Amino acid sequence: MTGQYNSPNSGQYQGPGPGQGPGYQGNYGHQPPPGQYGPPPGYGQQPPGYGPPGYPPPYPPQPPRPNRRKQIFSWVAVVAGGTAATVVAALLINGTDGKKNEAVKLPPTESARKLESFDPNAVNNTPTTAPSKEASRPSAPPAPKSGGKFAPVANDMSTWPDVCDLITPEELAKVIPEVTSQEQQGTAKAAGSYASRGPALRSTTCLYTVNTKRGWGYSNVIKVTIQINNIDAPKELDYIWNLGKNSAQRVQPDFKALGTAGGADDAYYATNGMRMRKGQYSLQIDASGSLSKEGTDSPWQGWQGELLPKLLPTITAKI
Repeated sequence: MTGQYNSPNSGQYQGPGPGQGPGYQGNYGHQPPPGQYGPPPGYGQQPPGYGPPGYPPPYPPQPPRPNRRKQIFSWVAVVAGGTAATVVAALLINGTDGKKNEAVKLPPTESARKLESFDPNAVNNTPTTAPSKEASRPSAPPAPKSGGKFAPVANDMSTWPDVCDLITPEELAKVIPEVTSQEQQGTAKAAGSYASRGPALRSTTCLYTVNTKRGWGYSNVIKVTIQINNIDAPKELDYIWNLGKNSAQRVQPDFKALGTAGGADDAYYATNGMRMRKGQYSLQIDASGSLSKEGTDSPWQGWQGELLPKLLPTITAKI
C-alpha cells in the first residue's frame, strides 16, 4: 500500500468529513458556513478623505483644504486691529500733542485734607512755615496773659492756653532738619487728673505732622505731639512728677536726666519723649518716625533725645 487509500493524512482525501458541510475548503478543501467566518463588513475600505482624487466610491472625496489667502487676510486684520487699539490707548494717555494728560483730580476726602499741607501756596520740596488753618484748632478767645506770658488759673480750664501756641510751625522747623511742609492740629480734651475741671476751651494736645527730606525708610513723615499733663500749684505737682520720674529712671534704658536745661524747673527724656515742668505747668513732648543721619543713608537712632531738648527754651519763654 503506497498511500492510495482515502486517508486524511495522505493528501489524497477529496470528500467531506463527518460534520463538515459542503463547500468547506480549508486545509482539506472545505469552506466555512456562510456568515460565520471571514473579514468584518467594510474591511479593506479606507477611511473617508483618502484615496486618489476622482476615485469612485468606496473612496469619498477629500475634505476641502483651507483657503490660505483668507487666513493671511485674517491675520493681517488682527494685527491691524491691535495696532489701532494701541494707538488709541496712547492718545488717551498722552494726548494728540504727545504730552502726558493730567489725571482728573477728585475732591479730597476729609482724611486726605488733614494730611495736606496747611499752606495753600506750598510746593513739594519747598520749605513752608505758614500759619495753621483755623479749622485745625478749636475756636476760642485768646487765653489770658500777664507780662507777655500765659497766666492760667489751675482750677479753671477756660483760662488755660492753647498748647499749640507753645510751639509754632516756624519754631519746630528750626529743630527738625530739612522740613518741607507740616500741619498743626489741636484737640481740646479734659483728661487725666484734670478731667473734672473741664470743659477745655483750647487745645490741650497738639499734633504736628512734619514732612522732611531727611526721612529714613518708607516714610518722610515725622510726628511730634505736645500735651498738657496738668496745670496746678507747684507743690501739688511734686508727688506725681517725682513718681513718674523715678519710675522712668528705674525702668527705661534710654532715660536721660535734663535737669534745668533750657530754663525748665526740671526735665528728663525717656521712651522717645521728653517730660518737663516749670512753675505750675507739667508738659510732655513725644515724637515718632525715622530720620537719617546728615549726609548719609543710615538711620539716626535716638534722634528724639537729641532734638526734643532743643524745644525747651522756646516753651519756657512762653510760660
